[in-house]
Amino acid sequence: MEILKVDLSDQNIIKQIAVCYQKTFGEHPWHEGYRCPKCNKSFSLMCAKKLCDHCNHELVLYWPLDKIETDFMYEMTKDNAICYVAKMNDEIIGFAWGYQVILNQEFDLYVNAPGLSMQFENRNFFYLDEIGIIPNCQCKGIGKKLAFEIFNSQSYNVLLRTLNNTQMSSMIERMGGENIFNLPDSQKIIMKLDLV
Repeated sequence: MEILKVDLSDQNIIKQIAVCYQKTFGEHPWHEGYRCPKCNKSFSLMCAKKLCDHCNHELVLYWPLDKIETDFMYEMTKDNAICYVAKMNDEIIGFAWGYQVILNQEFDLYVNAPGLSMQFENRNFFYLDEIGIIPNCQCKGIGKKLAFEIFNSQSYNVLLRTLNNTQMSSMIERMGGENIFNLPDSQKIIMKLDLV
């Protein structure tokens, strides 16, 4: 396995990141494989159903590949954006990306954390926007290696949003990070990791 910094001019690697993203978030614990456009219930990517079991409406992909690619390229236009991938046998099996943010009300809205920015005097942070490993490669230290690559390139403390009580939240806690905000009506949290 190798960890590589992403060259944004390589369209093939961007397509591979999108496939990896879809596989990663399509399974446990996110289950964002398919969704019902009527009731917004989500289903695993491995779901064999074509219709929602709640309202009998036809399911659609939760994360279409073209949307992932467009969103990713937009994220990479932000200040000090950086992305690393983990490759094994010429396949991307994991990714991590983020960018510099200035905490303000706009950022609070973006992460659905009203009042978060008011907690800090220094409002400059690196926001670890996404990190994920395909399901069959999880729990092997790959996420930690990707996180270290990102963290080693930073001169700011890190914020990230994740589900509470997951492998990611546990890893950040083991690295000295802490939960600083519980998102309303959600199992998601904002965590902070001091690097400087």
